[in-house]
Amino acid sequence: QQSPPPQQQEETVGPEKMSLPALFWLFLTFGMKAFGGPIAQIQMMKEYIVLERKWITVARFQRVLAVYQALPGPEATELACYFGMVSAGRWGSLLAGLGFILPGLLLQLLISWIYKDYGLRNNVVTASLTAMQLTVCAMILNATYKLGDHAFREHGKDFSWLLASYGLLAFLLTTMEVHFLITLAYVGLAHVCMTRRQHQVAWRLLAAAVLAGGFVGYGFFVKAYGKPGQIAFSSSGLSKDGSYGGLFALGLLGGLLTFGGAYTVVPFIYNDVVVASEQVTPQAFLDTIAFTNVLPTPLVMFCTMIGFLISSIGGALLISLGMMLPAFSFTLIGHQLFDCILDSPVLHPFLDGISAGIIGIVMVTALDFARQAIQTGLHTAVFVLSLLVLQQLKHRLTPIILILCSAIAGHVLFYED
Repeated sequence: QQSPPPQQQEETVGPEKMSLPALFWLFLTFGMKAFGGPIAQIQMMKEYIVLERKWITVARFQRVLAVYQALPGPEATELACYFGMVSAGRWGSLLAGLGFILPGLLLQLLISWIYKDYGLRNNVVTASLTAMQLTVCAMILNATYKLGDHAFREHGKDFSWLLASYGLLAFLLTTMEVHFLITLAYVGLAHVCMTRRQHQVAWRLLAAAVLAGGFVGYGFFVKAYGKPGQIAFSSSGLSKDGSYGGLFALGLLGGLLTFGGAYTVVPFIYNDVVVASEQVTPQAFLDTIAFTNVLPTPLVMFCTMIGFLISSIGGALLISLGMMLPAFSFTLIGHQLFDCILDSPVLHPFLDGISAGIIGIVMVTALDFARQAIQTGLHTAVFVLSLLVLQQLKHRLTPIILILCSAIAGHVLFYED
């Protein structure tokens, strides 16, 4: 069967004006089938709503997706909110987004309860989780590579050594324990300066002078007070007392930092709940990511399990609300507004610089995870094998199958009576 000509592909019938219950049900069914990560989730909505139902043109869909890829938040959830908006206004946007995340959220709560009450004291589960943690370490490292391949390309096309240098700089600053907000602000502003068309030399000299001044200031600080300590990601310990307000704030911070993919938020949540607050063990943190990878839900929803481990169902719901609030708000406030803002000659390069810088921060955490998880030669073998599978098999279900296989293998390799 021949493909229709381009002009036919761009024909639309316009957004279908659905009732609120029907719209909620449509996206609830999407949520039930949302396995395989954001690419599979986005493709599922594109095939049904854009190609089959023809609510909008393919060109318009690509533009909408580009906007949400530049903004923080899970793109699939933001697209669900967008399609709900064009069909039934703001209430439609809210119900479409809720319908999309509800199946995964309910499954997360169930698994969190089972894990918290039974999983930590079961030798069989512990053995499986040991292998799953090693696989998750490989997944994070592999995701960092793929995120970098996208973030280090100018306008998504040619590789940019300039953008890659921001990732390296962020990596160095993070290992020096400079606060992540300072790091991200600098790389964002540096890219604004480096891409200015007028007075290029002056702007680039300014960026270099600020960087040099920062390193000199850091040297004086270390000489006077010592290294900053564990504040490279979060000095506040928002989850330290397990309060609902602190967990909501932590989720909101995470939701505002998910540039380019869910793995970009991992360092910030990890360093709050594991390093600063010591509410969750490193092993349990990796378990939350492993379980989320096999559920029909956006990967950022691993925070639901984190919240449950700290403050039961109330903590789970509030940290999830904070994490998802930016994704809902961008559409509810107005997609067209952000569409215009992202064309700004200042804001767009600023976000590009931040996206590149986050890769360096994520890499620090990915290597730290691997260092903690890999203790023996057998651990190394499982980690390397998982990484090779992820590199060679690009199917959307590969992570799910790999997690399940590692759970079975872990029972064989690591079980102790």
